[in-house]
Amino acid sequence: MPQVKIHMSQETKTKDSLLAAEIREVLTEALGIDKKIGQVMIYRTPAECRSIHESRDNNFVFVEINMYSGRSQEMKKNLLEKICLVIEKYTGIDLSNIISCIIEIPPENYYGGA
Repeated sequence: MPQVKIHMSQETKTKDSLLAAEIREVLTEALGIDKKIGQVMIYRTPAECRSIHESRDNNFVFVEINMYSGRSQEMKKNLLEKICLVIEKYTGIDLSNIISCIIEIPPENYYGGA
């Protein structure tokens, strides 16, 4: 824990392995966690399976972060901002088309295997 899920269009051109690696670095630095903790997953969806308000680009990126509760609002904001900047850097998607959220999970509701 934590996990970062990045949902983007199949049309978006990027080096997924480099993007995932840099987001993992941001995750460990911003949260001050051990480098052995956390996962980053990139999911791609065909353009015809995506829909957003007409004022936004259909190649929008949605970032979902699952992590334990208890971190400060400042820490969470910093994490989201840094992750969005990395996504912008690798995809060329404007920040206005990168949507992100944090889902906080109490430790007793998470099991990562033995």
